[in-house]
Amino acid sequence: MTIATKARRWLPLLVVVAVIGPARARAGGQDEAADYQRTGQAVQIGNHWPFRIEICSITHEVKRLPAVKSSQAVIDLEADKRLTLEMLRDIDMERFTFMLRAGYRRNGYDDVKRVTALLQALSGKELKKGDVVTIRYDPATKVTRLAVKGGETSSVEGVDFMRATWSLWFGKTSPSDMGEQLASLM
Repeated sequence: MTIATKARRWLPLLVVVAVIGPARARAGGQDEAADYQRTGQAVQIGNHWPFRIEICSITHEVKRLPAVKSSQAVIDLEADKRLTLEMLRDIDMERFTFMLRAGYRRNGYDDVKRVTALLQALSGKELKKGDVVTIRYDPATKVTRLAVKGGETSSVEGVDFMRATWSLWFGKTSPSDMGEQLASLM
């Protein structure tokens, strides 16, 4: 058997490993990645004049697509969904939580106690390049959870809070087309 024949035989398996392996790693090694459908991916950019700095890569996935393809439909969707933020650089935690709090305010959500409760998992942590923060919504319990590096978690109940959280990326965002990017594969 020639090397080319062996390569053709193994190529499909290598493709599957290359695609599924990173998805399973992002999901904490669990084989639930197959249950989710990716709706899009974007890169969060920080504008520090005169530079634009890539902060994190964001992936959005759902178990059930909304009936309508729009950012508002994704915000309102009461289905299993998650945002995965992979840090593209070491992140100053104070600046990162400030950015998230500013996003809640920009989208008209001002319940500081609930925002603080969700961001509690980030307290005292350092986010290094390659670290992952996952935000999930469970429609059965109506709970939004934030997990850092697959470890520390925090949670907040309520559909209103889930909608406020998804508005950070699908509502009034910076950059303004982030919601479109995160819904581009629907």
